[in-house]
Amino acid sequence: FYGGLFILAIYHLMFFFQLKESFYFWYAIFILFQIFYLSMRDGMALTLFFSEKPSLFNDFYRWIMLGLSTSTLFYAQYFLGLQK
Repeated sequence: FYGGLFILAIYHLMFFFQLKESFYFWYAIFILFQIFYLSMRDGMALTLFFSEKPSLFNDFYRWIMLGLSTSTLFYAQYFLGLQK
C-alpha cells in the first residue's frame, strides 16, 4: 500500500518537472505527508522509526499534521486556480 502511494508521489513529481505545473508538486507533497500520517495512524511508524524513542512520536505527529494540512491547502489553491 505504502509503496503504491510512494510510486504515485514520484509519478506526480515527474509531471511537475516536465510540465512545471505547481499543483503536481503540491499533490506529490500531499501524498508523501499522507503516507507518513497513515503509517503513524496504524502504528507502522511507531514500530519502524520510533521504537527507540516513542516520546518523539507525538512531536513528529504534530509536524506531520501541520504538513498534511498545509500541503492540502496549497494543492487546492493551485489546482483550483484561486491565486489568479
